[in-house]
Amino acid sequence: MKLFKGKKFLLFGLLFLHLSFTGCVYVVVGSIAALGGYVVSPDTVEGIAKVDEQTLWDTSMDIVSIMGTIQEQYQAGADNLYSGKDAPKPGQSIILAVINGAKVTITITSIGVESAKLSVKARKAFIPKMTIAQDVFVKIMTHVEEH
Repeated sequence: MKLFKGKKFLLFGLLFLHLSFTGCVYVVVGSIAALGGYVVSPDTVEGIAKVDEQTLWDTSMDIVSIMGTIQEQYQAGADNLYSGKDAPKPGQSIILAVINGAKVTITITSIGVESAKLSVKARKAFIPKMTIAQDVFVKIMTHVEEH
């Protein structure tokens, strides 16, 4: 109980707040690391799925439609147009959705016959929402690995 009294508690609290608000400390959550994912920025989680692009696309569409509302979708090779800000790269599929009030961008890129890269980015009013990005990523990758 001595820890909560005096200067030690104050210094510990200030250090915790500093690390929490600076964004300099990236913590990889165990469930993300176990699924082969990693944090690439304050709002984005990426990982490689050992399934083809079509399977990852179908799974992502199913999970995102349950979690929120799909605003726009662009699948590589399909006859649909993408009206988003950044034009997708060749072979890249994009899902734009709103989940828990945050704008979520899911990007799927084929990197081989039986593997594809999944990137999940989440922001709400220009503020990164890492917990939403992690939640979407984990649910998609877990569903992919189960089937």
